[in-house]
Amino acid sequence: MILFYDDWKKYPNAVIHYDTKNESWVRLAMLLKRMGVKNHAFMLALHNPKLRNIDPHDPNLSFEYKKMVLIECLENPWYYFREVALVPPTAGNARIHLRANRANISLLWLFFNHITTYLLQPRQTGKSLSIEELMAGLGNLFMNNTTMGILTKDDKLRDKTSKKIRDIIDRLPPYLKNMDKRDVRNMEKITVKKLNNVISLFVGNKDPKAADNVGRGMTMPVNVIDEFAYVNNIQVILPVMLAATTAAREEAERQGTYYGTILTTTPGKLNTVEGRFAYTVYQGSLRWSETFFDCNNIEELNKILENNSRSTDGKKKFKVMLLEYNHRQLGYTDDWLLNRIETALSSGEDAESDFLNKWVGGTLKSPINKEYIELMQKSIIKTPIVKTYKGGYVVRWYVTEEMLHEYARKGYFVIGIDPSEAVGRDDIGLVIRYSQDGRVVAAGTYNETNLTVFAEFILDLIKYVPNSVTVIERRNSGTGIIDDLLKLMYADNINPFKKLFNWVINDYKKYKDKYPDVTSNVVSWDTIEDLRKHFGFATSGSGKASRSELYGNIFNASVKYTSNKVHDEILVNQLLDLEIRNGRIDHPKDGHDDMVISWLLDYWFLVKAENKKLYGIDDSRTLKSIIDNEILAKASNKDLKYIKQQERLKMEIDGLLNKLKNEKDIYVASKLIRKIRLLEKKLDTNAFKNINIDDAIREIKIYKKLKKLNMV
Repeated sequence: MILFYDDWKKYPNAVIHYDTKNESWVRLAMLLKRMGVKNHAFMLALHNPKLRNIDPHDPNLSFEYKKMVLIECLENPWYYFREVALVPPTAGNARIHLRANRANISLLWLFFNHITTYLLQPRQTGKSLSIEELMAGLGNLFMNNTTMGILTKDDKLRDKTSKKIRDIIDRLPPYLKNMDKRDVRNMEKITVKKLNNVISLFVGNKDPKAADNVGRGMTMPVNVIDEFAYVNNIQVILPVMLAATTAAREEAERQGTYYGTILTTTPGKLNTVEGRFAYTVYQGSLRWSETFFDCNNIEELNKILENNSRSTDGKKKFKVMLLEYNHRQLGYTDDWLLNRIETALSSGEDAESDFLNKWVGGTLKSPINKEYIELMQKSIIKTPIVKTYKGGYVVRWYVTEEMLHEYARKGYFVIGIDPSEAVGRDDIGLVIRYSQDGRVVAAGTYNETNLTVFAEFILDLIKYVPNSVTVIERRNSGTGIIDDLLKLMYADNINPFKKLFNWVINDYKKYKDKYPDVTSNVVSWDTIEDLRKHFGFATSGSGKASRSELYGNIFNASVKYTSNKVHDEILVNQLLDLEIRNGRIDHPKDGHDDMVISWLLDYWFLVKAENKKLYGIDDSRTLKSIIDNEILAKASNKDLKYIKQQERLKMEIDGLLNKLKNEKDIYVASKLIRKIRLLEKKLDTNAFKNINIDDAIREIKIYKKLKKLNMV
C-alpha cells in the first residue's frame, strides 16, 4: 500500500489514477498539491494500470478482471475506497461513491499508519460514515481471524451503526462480498465467517464497574469509539481499553495486518465528566497538519507524535493525532450550515456544539471577562503554517517567513518557554510574540523529550527568528535546557547574554564593572560559568520574578491589550480553562497552563525587562501599536473610525521618532521634538496603551546635546 512518497518505488508499475470517475479524489489531490504537499497523490494510487477504465461493479466483468480487482483491493485499500465502496443512499437505490475530503482521507491514512486518531467535525458531514466504511472494509475484505470493536454512546446509535455497516457490505459486488446468510447481523455483532471476522458493538455504562468491564472486553487490535464525548464513563473505559489492546496490537503487527484506534465526536459539554475527559484528550492531542503527509516514513511520523503530543491528566499521556475540520474545510457552504441548523431546530449551545465545533458549558469562575474571551476565540487561526524541525519538533506559525523578516525590520520578537520535567506528566510550552503589538507569531507544545536535543532545536529556532530574545522559566527542566544552550551558544560563538534573558543584563549597573565582556561580541566561558545561575526567569513565591506577578498585573494587561492577537487555539483553550481557585488564578486540576506561562513570560519581558538595548533591541518599538481591547470590543462604527485616526496619529509620531534618530542638526532635531510633543497631546491614552515617548526621545543620541543647550 502506498502511504509515503517513497512507497511508489515499491510498486514500479503503479500509476496515478487521474481518470478515475470519482472526481472528488482528484480534486482533493490537487488541493493538497496547492497546499504544498509533495506526497499529494497517494490516494490516487493504482497498482494495476489495466484497471484504469474498468468498472468493478460491472455485472458482466470477466473472471480475470474480477480477480484483478480483488488483488488490487487487498494490496491497495485506496482503490477499494475510491472505486468499489458505495455509500447507502438516504432514499432510492442510486450508486453513490465515497466522496473524498480532508477529514476522511487523513483519517484513513493515519489508521493505516497505526496512529491513534481523534476526529472532530460537525454533525451531518460524514464523520460516522468514515468509520462505518472503514469497518465494513476491514471486516468483509481486508482482515481475517480478527475481532474488531465499536463503542457508541447508546443503543440507538449502536443499532444505526450496525445497520449502516451491513448496508455498505451489501452494496459491494457479489464477488467481493464475504458476508453471507450464515452470518450474524444484529446490533451487537456482525460476523463474516468466511474470514473468521467479528465486529462487536458496545455501549457505555453508567455503572463504573460495568464500564470497566466494557473496556476490558475490548481486547482487540481495531477499536472505534463514536461520539466519544458522550459515552457514559468513557474516562473509565478508554484507559482500560488501551491497556487491554496492547497484546492484540503486538500480534497484529507481527502478522503484518491492520490495527489502530479511532475516536470520533462532536464537542461535548464541559460540565459533564465525559465531556471534560474528552476535552482533556483533545487538549493533549497533536493537531494534524497535511504537511505530515510528507514524512519520510512511519518512524518519522511517530517521532513527531511522540515529541509533540501531551499529557492528558498530569500523570500519563495518550499519543493521539487530532483531526478537526469545520464545514468550510470539508467543502460545505455557510448557507448549507445555516440550513442544517434550521432543519435540526438547533440553537444556542447545542448548535455551537453540533455544528460549530465548540466545547460548551464550561466553568463560570473564569478570570477573563466575556468580551475578552470572544476576542480570543475570534483571533484563532485554524490553519497555521506547520513546520517540523530537526528532532521531530513542530512549530505552528501564524506568519509567513517573509512577514517574519518584515516584522523584524520594525520590531523584535520574544520567545517564551515554560519548561517541565518533560517525561510524560507535563509539557514544555513555547510562545513567540511580536514586540510592536504583542501578537502571537508562533507556538509549540512538547513532551517526553531529550533535553539536550531540545536545546539544539531551541538554538536553531533562535537563529531562525531574527532580532529575538528568549525567556526561559528557570524551574524543572528549564535549568538543564539553559545549561545546554549556554554550551551550544559558546561553541557557536554566540554571546548568550545577548540572546537569553538574564538578570545580569537586567541589573547591569550591578555587574558592568566586574564583567565587562558580558555585552561584548565575544564572552569568555569563565564569565558564562560564573554567572550561569542568573540566566532565565527564576520564579519564586513572591516578588518581581514570581508566578503571582505573572498572574497579576502582567496577566491583566496582556489580556486587556493583546486578547485579539492570541491566534493559537491550544493557547486560547488554556486561557479559557483558567479558573479562580482559593483566591488565585490557576489551571484546572486535570489541565495545563504551560502555554499561558510562556505567553505571560513574553509580555513580562516586553513591559518589565530593563536595559533591552543591551540585547541589541530597540525598546521604543515595544507595544507601540496596541489598543485597549475592552474599548475595541464595544466600539461603534464611529468609535472605530476614531481609533483608526488615532492609529494614524501614532504612525506619524513613529515616523518623526525615526527621523529624529538620524538627525544631526540640533535645530532640526529640536523642531522635530516640538512637533512630536504637539502630536502627543492629541493621542488618546484611554484607548491606547500609553507610549513612553519620553523614554524614546531620551534614548536618541542628540538628546543629551539638546539638553545641555536647554533646547528641550
